[in-house]
Amino acid sequence: MYYGGVTNPRSKLQEIAIDLTVVAARFSRFQRQNSPNDTTAATWRALSLLEQFGALRVTEFARLDRLSQPAATAVLRRITADGLAESTSDSTDKRAKRVRLTDKGRDFLADLRTDAGDRLIPLFEQLTDEEIEALQVASRAISRMLRAEGSENEGGRSENGPPTS
Repeated sequence: MYYGGVTNPRSKLQEIAIDLTVVAARFSRFQRQNSPNDTTAATWRALSLLEQFGALRVTEFARLDRLSQPAATAVLRRITADGLAESTSDSTDKRAKRVRLTDKGRDFLADLRTDAGDRLIPLFEQLTDEEIEALQVASRAISRMLRAEGSENEGGRSENGPPTS
Protein backbone atom coordinates (compact mmCIF):
# COMPACT_ATOMS: atom_id res chain seq x y z
CA MET A 1 0.00 0.00 0.00
CA TYR A 2 2.14 2.80 -1.31
CA TYR A 3 0.83 6.31 -1.78
CA GLY A 4 4.11 8.16 -2.06
CA GLY A 5 4.37 10.66 -4.85
CA VAL A 6 0.64 10.77 -5.53
CA THR A 7 -0.29 14.40 -6.02
CA ASN A 8 -3.83 13.95 -7.24
CA PRO A 9 -6.06 13.40 -4.16
CA ARG A 10 -8.57 11.47 -6.28
CA SER A 11 -5.82 9.06 -7.38
CA LYS A 12 -4.86 8.53 -3.74
CA LEU A 13 -8.49 7.80 -2.87
CA GLN A 14 -8.69 5.37 -5.79
CA GLU A 15 -5.56 3.57 -4.55
CA ILE A 16 -7.03 3.35 -1.04
CA ALA A 17 -10.33 2.04 -2.44
CA ILE A 18 -8.54 -0.63 -4.47
CA ASP A 19 -6.35 -1.64 -1.52
CA LEU A 20 -9.38 -1.92 0.76
CA THR A 21 -11.21 -4.03 -1.81
CA VAL A 22 -8.28 -6.42 -2.15
CA VAL A 23 -7.62 -6.60 1.59
CA ALA A 24 -11.31 -7.15 2.38
CA ALA A 25 -11.49 -10.02 -0.11
CA ARG A 26 -8.32 -11.58 1.28
CA PHE A 27 -9.57 -11.08 4.84
CA SER A 28 -12.87 -12.81 4.05
CA ARG A 29 -11.06 -15.64 2.29
CA PHE A 30 -8.69 -16.03 5.27
CA GLN A 31 -11.68 -16.24 7.61
CA ARG A 32 -13.37 -18.94 5.53
CA GLN A 33 -10.19 -20.96 4.98
CA ASN A 34 -9.35 -20.97 8.69
CA SER A 35 -12.82 -21.74 9.94
CA PRO A 36 -13.24 -25.08 11.70
CA ASN A 37 -16.71 -25.51 10.21
CA ASP A 38 -17.68 -26.05 6.59
CA THR A 39 -20.09 -23.14 6.23
CA THR A 40 -19.88 -21.81 2.69
CA ALA A 41 -19.49 -18.19 1.70
CA ALA A 42 -22.91 -18.46 0.06
CA THR A 43 -24.46 -19.44 3.40
CA TRP A 44 -22.69 -16.56 5.20
CA ARG A 45 -24.01 -14.12 2.61
CA ALA A 46 -27.53 -15.54 2.59
CA LEU A 47 -27.88 -15.38 6.36
CA SER A 48 -26.37 -11.90 6.46
CA LEU A 49 -28.70 -10.62 3.75
CA LEU A 50 -31.77 -12.04 5.46
CA GLU A 51 -30.62 -10.52 8.75
CA GLN A 52 -30.12 -7.13 7.14
CA PHE A 53 -33.15 -6.94 4.86
CA GLY A 54 -35.64 -9.24 6.54
CA ALA A 55 -37.93 -11.49 4.52
CA LEU A 56 -37.02 -11.47 0.83
CA ARG A 57 -38.49 -12.89 -2.34
CA VAL A 58 -36.10 -15.08 -4.28
CA THR A 59 -35.80 -12.45 -7.01
CA GLU A 60 -34.90 -9.76 -4.45
CA PHE A 61 -32.37 -12.07 -2.80
CA ALA A 62 -30.85 -12.98 -6.18
CA ARG A 63 -30.45 -9.30 -7.08
CA LEU A 64 -28.86 -8.42 -3.72
CA ASP A 65 -26.45 -11.37 -3.80
CA ARG A 66 -25.84 -11.02 -7.55
CA LEU A 67 -26.89 -14.59 -8.25
CA SER A 68 -28.98 -16.15 -10.95
CA GLN A 69 -32.47 -17.01 -9.80
CA PRO A 70 -31.75 -20.78 -9.91
CA ALA A 71 -28.59 -20.29 -7.81
CA ALA A 72 -30.47 -18.09 -5.33
CA THR A 73 -33.25 -20.67 -5.11
CA ALA A 74 -30.71 -23.40 -4.37
CA VAL A 75 -29.01 -21.39 -1.60
CA LEU A 76 -32.31 -20.43 0.01
CA ARG A 77 -33.63 -23.99 -0.29
CA ARG A 78 -30.50 -25.32 1.44
CA ILE A 79 -30.63 -22.91 4.40
CA THR A 80 -34.37 -23.49 4.72
CA ALA A 81 -33.83 -27.26 4.80
CA ASP A 82 -31.25 -26.71 7.56
CA GLY A 83 -33.82 -24.75 9.58
CA LEU A 84 -31.81 -21.51 9.32
CA ALA A 85 -34.55 -19.79 7.31
CA GLU A 86 -38.23 -20.34 6.60
CA SER A 87 -40.54 -19.67 3.71
CA THR A 88 -43.59 -17.49 4.34
CA SER A 89 -46.41 -16.13 2.22
CA ASP A 90 -45.92 -12.69 0.76
CA SER A 91 -48.57 -10.40 2.23
CA THR A 92 -48.77 -8.40 -1.01
CA ASP A 93 -49.07 -11.43 -3.33
CA LYS A 94 -50.34 -14.72 -1.90
CA ARG A 95 -48.83 -16.63 -4.83
CA ALA A 96 -45.34 -15.43 -3.94
CA LYS A 97 -43.13 -16.59 -1.09
CA ARG A 98 -40.62 -14.76 1.04
CA VAL A 99 -37.74 -16.32 2.92
CA ARG A 100 -36.80 -15.04 6.34
CA LEU A 101 -34.22 -15.89 8.96
CA THR A 102 -35.31 -18.15 11.82
CA ASP A 103 -34.13 -17.80 15.40
CA LYS A 104 -31.91 -20.81 14.72
CA GLY A 105 -30.45 -18.99 11.69
CA ARG A 106 -29.90 -15.82 13.69
CA ASP A 107 -28.13 -17.79 16.43
CA PHE A 108 -26.08 -19.70 13.87
CA LEU A 109 -24.95 -16.47 12.21
CA ALA A 110 -24.04 -14.97 15.60
CA ASP A 111 -22.01 -18.11 16.37
CA LEU A 112 -20.22 -17.86 13.01
CA ARG A 113 -19.30 -14.26 13.72
CA THR A 114 -18.16 -15.01 17.28
CA ASP A 115 -16.01 -17.87 15.99
CA ALA A 116 -14.53 -15.62 13.31
CA GLY A 117 -13.74 -12.95 15.90
CA ASP A 118 -12.19 -15.48 18.26
CA ARG A 119 -9.87 -16.74 15.51
CA LEU A 120 -8.58 -13.20 14.97
CA ILE A 121 -7.60 -12.55 18.58
CA PRO A 122 -4.11 -14.12 18.23
CA LEU A 123 -3.49 -11.95 15.16
CA PHE A 124 -4.73 -8.82 16.93
CA GLU A 125 -2.51 -9.57 19.91
CA GLN A 126 0.50 -9.08 17.60
CA LEU A 127 -0.55 -5.49 16.86
CA THR A 128 0.43 -2.36 18.70
CA ASP A 129 -2.14 -0.31 20.60
CA GLU A 130 -1.88 2.31 17.84
CA GLU A 131 -2.59 -0.27 15.13
CA ILE A 132 -5.61 -1.57 17.02
CA GLU A 133 -6.91 1.99 17.41
CA ALA A 134 -6.34 2.57 13.68
CA LEU A 135 -8.39 -0.55 12.89
CA GLN A 136 -11.21 0.68 15.13
CA VAL A 137 -11.18 4.09 13.45
CA ALA A 138 -11.10 2.50 9.99
CA SER A 139 -13.94 0.11 10.86
CA ARG A 140 -16.12 2.98 12.08
CA ALA A 141 -15.30 5.05 8.99
CA ILE A 142 -16.09 2.21 6.59
CA SER A 143 -19.34 1.46 8.45
CA ARG A 144 -20.33 5.12 8.19
CA MET A 145 -19.60 5.16 4.45
CA LEU A 146 -21.66 2.02 3.91
CA ARG A 147 -24.58 3.33 5.96
CA ALA A 148 -24.53 6.49 3.86
CA GLU A 149 -24.81 4.31 0.75
CA GLY A 150 -27.51 2.13 2.28
CA SER A 151 -25.52 -1.11 1.98
CA GLU A 152 -25.04 -1.65 5.70
CA ASN A 153 -27.49 -1.78 8.51
CA GLU A 154 -27.19 0.26 11.67
CA GLY A 155 -25.72 -2.67 13.60
CA GLY A 156 -22.57 -2.52 11.50
CA ARG A 157 -23.25 -5.68 9.55
CA SER A 158 -22.42 -5.66 5.90
CA GLU A 159 -24.60 -7.41 3.38
CA ASN A 160 -21.83 -9.90 2.67
CA GLY A 161 -20.77 -12.74 4.89
CA PRO A 162 -17.74 -12.51 7.13
CA PRO A 163 -18.31 -9.95 9.74
CA THR A 164 -17.70 -6.30 9.97
CA SER A 165 -18.09 -6.72 13.68
